[in-house]
This record gives sequence, C-alpha cells and structure tokens, in this order.
Amino acid sequence: GVIWFIGIGIIAGILYGVMFAAAFSAGNSDVFSIGASIGGIVAGALMGLLVAFSQAAFLNAALKVAAGHAIDVNDFFKLPNMGAALGTAIVVGIASGIGYALFWLPGVVVAIFSAFAIVIALDRGLGPIDAFKASIDLVKNNFVPVLLLLVAAAIIGSIGGAICGIGIIAAYPIANLTIVYVYRKLQNQNVAA
Repeated sequence: GVIWFIGIGIIAGILYGVMFAAAFSAGNSDVFSIGASIGGIVAGALMGLLVAFSQAAFLNAALKVAAGHAIDVNDFFKLPNMGAALGTAIVVGIASGIGYALFWLPGVVVAIFSAFAIVIALDRGLGPIDAFKASIDLVKNNFVPVLLLLVAAAIIGSIGGAICGIGIIAAYPIANLTIVYVYRKLQNQNVAA
C-alpha cells in the first residue's frame, strides 16, 4: 500500500509539475489557459487510470486473501483480467461522473449499484458491461447489506483520512477486504479465516 501511495503521489507531482511548467513557459495568458486545460485533462485521465489500476490491485489482493492464498508484492502489480478490470473501472468512472454531474444523486445511485463491478471483472473475467450488469443484479438482490457496506467503507476511509491522511494506508486495504468479504458472502461463497 505504501508503495502505491508514494508512487501515485510522485507521478501526480511530476505530471502536474510538467503541465504547469509548460503552461507557464508560454507567457501568453490565452495559451496558458488552453495549455492548463488540456494538460489538466490529460493529467487527470492518466491519474484516473493509475488510481483505477491501484484499486484493482488492492481488490485482487483482497480476493486472494479471501480465498486463503498468501499474497506478495507481485499481487499488487500483476493482475488477472487486467483489461476487463480497467475497462470496468473506466465504465464505472464515466457513469458515476455523468451521474454526479446530473445533480449528484444519480452518481450516488451508480456508485451503489456498481459496488462490485471491478471485483466481478477480476474474479469472473467479465467484460466491463457484463461486470456492471452483474454488480447491479447482486446489489439489487441485497440492497440493504450493500448500502451498509458502503457506509462502513466510507466511515473507514473518513477515519483513515482524518488521521493526517496517513490512516488511509491502513483504511484503504481494510475497506477493500470488507468489500470482497461481503461480495463472497452474498454469493454464499466461503471466505478463508
């Protein structure tokens, strides 16, 4: 977790540093505005992909733990069904973004019903749309437990973030383990002790 958080921070610093340096070197305020806008979109997209990959990596490790397998550092960088997982993360991100742009509530609905989409893509190897649909079906049939799960994950993340941001290093893996635990239990699958 520490490697991912430090790596993402360094890459974000480099991306945004290069973007602003290039924009400032233009000297013209119109060129700066255009350059900053384009650079912001490119940097944001790259950061989004990197964050999606890190989320899939943590979920992959959580799936291995739930299955009773030992994990090592490679499990955070080498993913099965990586294309499906990243594609699903992109679909979920776009759908959530559109939902949040439509007065916030639709974004929350998308976030709730896509709670297991990336896990399903990793676990079953389904493509983005099929993983999204499977998540919707799983949540629809178990709405209250999933809502409680997401509230608990948000609380865990908030507590982790409140501890000078450092607590996220522990909170993020715990939240992902909780999501995988509930995912398996809702399907009556065994979870390793």
